[in-house]
Amino acid sequence: MRSVDLDGIEQALGIKLPVAYRAAATEGRLEGLLNSDAGSVVAITHAFRNGDFGDRDWPATLFAFADDGAGNHFCIDLSSPRSRVVCRDHETLELTKESDDFDAWLNSQ
Repeated sequence: MRSVDLDGIEQALGIKLPVAYRAAATEGRLEGLLNSDAGSVVAITHAFRNGDFGDRDWPATLFAFADDGAGNHFCIDLSSPRSRVVCRDHETLELTKESDDFDAWLNSQ
């Protein structure tokens, strides 16, 4: 992703992206992840916020940045210091911690 794409995500979602996420995106390290492009990130996060998939009270500190191909989405929790990654289960709508650190999560993929 280009810096302008990342700026667009921030503007569209009203968030400040973590430095680690911005670096990974501009370095092309997110390209192997499904639905990790700027348009998908914005659309899916808006859908969660709007309750389009049944989610209630979606935290404003979460943004969906990719999915696993089976309907589950990976999200970054902007309220955590190292950008905790959680997975949103498409059947139960539960959020489960994947990693306390975005870089560690990405390196494990």
